[in-house]
Amino acid sequence: MSEIKGFPFLRLTIFTAIVSLVVWIIHKFWPEIIYSSVHIIIVFLFFQFALNYYVLTLTLIKYKDKVNATIFNLGSIVFRLLVCVLIVFIFIYLDPDNATLFVSNFLTLYLFYLGFEIYSVLTNLRPNLKQ
Repeated sequence: MSEIKGFPFLRLTIFTAIVSLVVWIIHKFWPEIIYSSVHIIIVFLFFQFALNYYVLTLTLIKYKDKVNATIFNLGSIVFRLLVCVLIVFIFIYLDPDNATLFVSNFLTLYLFYLGFEIYSVLTNLRPNLKQ
């Protein structure tokens, strides 16, 4: 990820701004396919991925051992998935009339953020593979 003094989440912030703009444009033309509180989903995913990146970065710096880092990374992925499932169930419970719309929007945005995370990790690992 891009490291600028005092703001290590520049790529994630730019990605979130682009996703928000695309969602806003889609909402203007086809409001029936966008959940009314989609901004909550975007903010939640931004903070979840930012926190995950921050915690993983600090942990990987702390643990030089690759086994512990891998176990912690997999644990954070499972934890993030469980938190997302819990959030989906809470929203379905609170708004059962729009459950399908919420789940489809949440899943779409989650997959976009996951793809962005995979791309960022691969981009950061490429220079290390050439050594």
